[in-house]
Amino acid sequence: MRAEMRSLLQNEGFKYLVVITCGALLYLYATNNTSSDCLAKAKTSMSWIETLPSHQWNVHSQWGEDGVINTIFNNIGTTDKVYVEFGVEDCLTQCNTAYLREVGWDVKNSLLMDGGYSNPDINLQQVIFWPNNILELFQKFEVKREFDFLSVDTDSYDWFMLEAILEGGYRPRVIATEINANFGMLEAKSILPPKDKISWNRWDGTTYHGSSMLAMSYLFNRFGYSLVFCNYINCFAIRDDVLGTYIRRPITDIHLQNVGGHYCDYSNRSLAIIDPSGFWLGEDDGGLGSPTIRHTGCQHGVHAKKPYIEDIPQANEALA
Repeated sequence: MRAEMRSLLQNEGFKYLVVITCGALLYLYATNNTSSDCLAKAKTSMSWIETLPSHQWNVHSQWGEDGVINTIFNNIGTTDKVYVEFGVEDCLTQCNTAYLREVGWDVKNSLLMDGGYSNPDINLQQVIFWPNNILELFQKFEVKREFDFLSVDTDSYDWFMLEAILEGGYRPRVIATEINANFGMLEAKSILPPKDKISWNRWDGTTYHGSSMLAMSYLFNRFGYSLVFCNYINCFAIRDDVLGTYIRRPITDIHLQNVGGHYCDYSNRSLAIIDPSGFWLGEDDGGLGSPTIRHTGCQHGVHAKKPYIEDIPQANEALA
């Protein structure tokens, strides 16, 4: 068994850092085939996960997410075909669940939320969501604790939003969350939450938004999810028990960087530093570092107005 493990991990086709459950179960091999089963599951998962970059295609999504989502569920199956997605605008374009509606997913029991749009036909609720009210909204709209797919896109506090959902006991089988690809590979950072946990700010069109891929990787690891793929917009993770194994890819295999798309953050606002444990321990960078957020590679100039929100009437901050 030890030789089989070494062979699997050394095979150039399987570049993942460790398949920890297999290692943890080696001691059971003397009495049963649990470890062999685990290795087989890991090998199977690795084989299709590595094909995800070649399965990116769009019907309604922004950057190939429709194909990635389709490939994931083709391999792990569905249970209830329920999705929750917020930050969707009208969910006709650049929406990660619009295609799912067209292929038989459960629209009635799924949930869409956006600050500027409402559509009862697809259960799109016009509400404002922040990390401090997202659980209230989930309760109000009767989101189940376990469901197939969650997609997070707030253009702002995505890391803290997802932490709140997972800390609240929600366990989607698959998660897609927006990231900020301006960050460097080894930066585990997010924009800072307000000190009073009330004065949240909408995205101002600069590079000061979202979180890095590494920060999301730490968060997924903390809650038992395998980060399987990122493109320039979103990262995708699958619950370990759904995969039947525990896969942790090195950030060198996952990371992509795409600078220049947004205006620089000339004010050098501080960024939260996310600990490898997957917690934010209160540390920030004091406005130092992260040059591709603050002054290098980003667009120079000032955004004329905040994207989306100044052209589209928004819901009230209070729960509707």
